[in-house]
Amino acid sequence: PISGTKLSVRPIRSANPAVVKQQIAPYTVGRMVLARVNPNQPQRAFLNTDPLFYLQYMVLPGLALVALSLAIGQSLHIHAQRKRRRQWKFGDFHAPVMAAAV
Repeated sequence: PISGTKLSVRPIRSANPAVVKQQIAPYTVGRMVLARVNPNQPQRAFLNTDPLFYLQYMVLPGLALVALSLAIGQSLHIHAQRKRRRQWKFGDFHAPVMAAAV
């Protein structure tokens, strides 16, 4: 049998004893529970891995940064395009002159 002292990967902190009792109630003595165990380090066994933790603190901020960088890039592109249009005056465009074939 494997034993450990941690309930989840991230620490559970609460000043309210009722909340703590509610969180540990499914893991009372004698109940069968699913444990996540690293075969290379069996002492690092957890009962609850909380997959939303990774989504909330790693994936979503990364997606927000990607969206922010795309918005900044798009605004810089639009600004440069408008600046080029302001500098260009209708009728003043001169195409490069091609040499006449001899």
